[in-house]
Parts: sequence; C-alpha cells; structure tokens
Amino acid sequence: MASFKSIFAIVYILILALNLTGCASEERARDLNFTLIKYEKSLRWATLDEASKYQKEPENITSFERKRMKSVKVTGYKVISTIVGEGEYSRLVEISFYNESTAVERNLTIREDWVYDEDKSLWLLSSKLPRFR
Repeated sequence: MASFKSIFAIVYILILALNLTGCASEERARDLNFTLIKYEKSLRWATLDEASKYQKEPENITSFERKRMKSVKVTGYKVISTIVGEGEYSRLVEISFYNESTAVERNLTIREDWVYDEDKSLWLLSSKLPRFR
C-alpha cells in the first residue's frame, strides 16, 4: 500500500500539471483575443497588407486590390458563430462595408479559421482574406 506521502506527492504533481495547462490555455485565449482585435482593426482600416501579416501563408496583395481598398470603408464586423478546439478557432463573421465608388453598402459573410503555431507562439489565420467586391 502506498504511503500518505507518496499519494500526496502524486496528487500535488497532478494539481500542478493541471494548473500549468490551465495557465497555458488562459494565455492562448488572451493571445487569440488580442490577435482577433488587431486583425479586425486592420480590416476596418482597409489595410489588406497588414491583415495578410496574420495569415499562416500570407497572400500576395496586388496593386489593383490596394487601390480598390482605398474606396472601401468597413462599417461593421459582427461575429455570428464560433467553434473552439484545441489550438484551433473558427468563426463565421458578417462584415458590412461601404464602397465610395458605388455609394452602396454591402454585407459579406466569411469564415475565419485560426490555428495556433506552437513554434512561433502565435495565432495565425489559415483561411483567405475577405474580398470586398
């Protein structure tokens, strides 16, 4: 039969391991929230170059797209639903935008897929950037 000290040591180690895992999860959640806020800001200010920095595989933004984005103003960014997994986060968002060239407000619904990169300790967008057309 195991002694009280050895049982106490095992329980202590388990509690410590669970706390460390919880801390890592909390830190990842904070990092994700911070990343999502910065990403949304880059879209609100219509800077696709900045938004592409959050991508796992950054897209090449053409000069035509940069020029077109100068006439786009994002007026709303609404999260419709989310799916949370270990090291993964997906959300369906509705982006409202106004195109100054056409004087028309439109809505775009897209899915954002985010993954946690262990090597870089960063959340990265694995889906494509929205195209405001």
